[in-house]
Amino acid sequence: MKKLIYVSAILMSMSALISCGGNEAKNEAKGETASKEKPSSAGVNEADWELKEVSGIVKELEIPAFSVKLPKDAKIEKDTSSLTPGLLVTFPNKYELRIQFKEHALMSQNMAKVIANSKETDIDTDTTERKSKILLENANGYIYTTTVIDGSTGENLGDPVCHFSYYIKDKGDSYIVIDDSRYSGIVNNEGEVFSEANTKKIWEIIAGSATFK
Repeated sequence: MKKLIYVSAILMSMSALISCGGNEAKNEAKGETASKEKPSSAGVNEADWELKEVSGIVKELEIPAFSVKLPKDAKIEKDTSSLTPGLLVTFPNKYELRIQFKEHALMSQNMAKVIANSKETDIDTDTTERKSKILLENANGYIYTTTVIDGSTGENLGDPVCHFSYYIKDKGDSYIVIDDSRYSGIVNNEGEVFSEANTKKIWEIIAGSATFK
């Protein structure tokens, strides 16, 4: 009788261990599936962003009272690579945004013309080495992709790279443009950072927060 009880106890213990191991395997499988299904836009979490007043960050730049949401730990400094006064915003993953103030730039042309000229520079310059496509376009700018191609075969040599330019007019004849189209650095996880989903998420946050005071 004692032997029977002992054997039963062993069998119950083994059954519990098998059940536990099975549950762990199922949980790991679920975790792997969730990880694979995780969209690239998850790289941008708006909870990690905050509204920042950009005027006065660089004292020698005469940028008017203007605020926009940016990552809390982003580095904001003078953009020294452009002839137009502005700010360079560097994310922790090395992704860059430029914020430029174009004072009195609308005295001789309207915003639609400014955006059209910029879009022509970014989009309408397809060559045998690259092709571009508009993903989103409205009165405040555009999002587009560029794909490097093989000039002889026309085959894509990589995934499309997504960029944007966002424009906002003040109450007078000046405007601010925020864009990553002039990006020239090296980021971490480039495929995710410049994905369509990620770029659209950044655009949405900026479009929903950018404002002159």
